[in-house]
Amino acid sequence: MGKNTLKPSTIEENVIPEIEEEVVIQEKRPKRTKKKVKKNTENKRPAGSIIKGILDGSILTRRFVIRSIPMILLLVFLGILFIANRYWIENTSLKIKELNNELEQLRIKHIETKQEYMRASTLTEIAKALDSTGIEQSTERPQKINIKNE
Repeated sequence: MGKNTLKPSTIEENVIPEIEEEVVIQEKRPKRTKKKVKKNTENKRPAGSIIKGILDGSILTRRFVIRSIPMILLLVFLGILFIANRYWIENTSLKIKELNNELEQLRIKHIETKQEYMRASTLTEIAKALDSTGIEQSTERPQKINIKNE
């Protein structure tokens, strides 16, 4: 049998076409690394220095206090609103109690006046009042008076 041989020039030209590749070089961005924050024991202050910071006002310059100012103002506003509402409710309830007491006094006065009127309008009381003036109760039947028009 015979040996199969291939010509190298024919393989390159016919079978494998030349491929030109563009090489894109990408720039590598530096990786973002998280900074590890070490807790400093030096920042911890004794209680006396915290009180001193409050009294001299240096605590107000700290970052977390400055960021918390809107929340602090909101809480102060809500506190004032709560106190004002409570004050208004107490005043209103006092007025309601005073008006209820006044209403009760007027109701009692009305009942007493009504009883006095009912007692004074009885026939015996009217007769007693008219005895001192000389007017007596009539024993005759009332008569109809007719007036003729001329």
